[in-house]
Amino acid sequence: RHKTPILNDILNELENKEFWPATHHQDFWFFPIAMKTCNVQNNAKLAWRLDEYLHHGKHALLLGDFQMETMYYTNFLSVVLQNDKFETAMELYNDIVPHTCSPMYNFYAILLNQIHTNGGIHHLPKIWEDLIVSDYGQASVENAYMLMNQMMQVLKLNDPIHFELTGISEAFVSISTQIFKHLQENKGNKKLYLRFNTAAATICDNVIVVALREGSFNLAASVVKFCVDEKTVMPGYVRNETLEQYIDACIDLVETERAMEAVEYCVDIKSTSALAVGLKVADKLELQADQRDYMNKLFATYSEWVNL
Repeated sequence: RHKTPILNDILNELENKEFWPATHHQDFWFFPIAMKTCNVQNNAKLAWRLDEYLHHGKHALLLGDFQMETMYYTNFLSVVLQNDKFETAMELYNDIVPHTCSPMYNFYAILLNQIHTNGGIHHLPKIWEDLIVSDYGQASVENAYMLMNQMMQVLKLNDPIHFELTGISEAFVSISTQIFKHLQENKGNKKLYLRFNTAAATICDNVIVVALREGSFNLAASVVKFCVDEKTVMPGYVRNETLEQYIDACIDLVETERAMEAVEYCVDIKSTSALAVGLKVADKLELQADQRDYMNKLFATYSEWVNL
């Protein structure tokens, strides 16, 4: 049997009528619950209609409570983001965040996916600012790192070279720097010590990749140094491909000390690339006598290594 949406019938009944002042305390729940219904039903058209009714007369006063307002607008943003045109959703987002509403963590997780799918990377600087202002959408420490990790994934997967946008590369470096700094400064945070932070290694990996791609070698080097210093604490390691890329950058810039630091890290974490990168550094860079001795010591247990 075909079900008619009850909310549709209710709106037919209420439109053009004044719903203020409230006559019952449950009147205050009408708009938040109605918008949640629109979201559950994936009905953006009805959501816009409901919002129009909210702004009719003094109805907006019914959303006087912060909790009601957050519930209403988070559901409104979600239903529009997932069922309307992407740019329409972003216009709505820019209109109401952060002044009217601060969406919760789970909304941001959906939003970042949509940004990636729709190539909306020009929105990332504002979204990042909003995330900081809202304390990562009121997320727990673990979920905050998941959001940072997701943000870094989006930065990694969207090369600014494919977008005709001014200043986006600098914005990518700025966001990556702030995310890395947050990780670095909070490694001893009692709410989530670095040794329990399962997102840390992936975040570091992605920051290195983005930093190298955007020409910020110093940021990449800072992250590698952090990974070296925390290798016994941090769960997981930087991937082989990323380390190879970083070592290639060190060779190009004749950063011998930093190249050797990365090679040592490869040996320590028993990376399958260790021998290859060691041979490459020995071949491409002019090592001093003490550096050659050091490399020989590093690879002493490798039967394929020929002393320099």
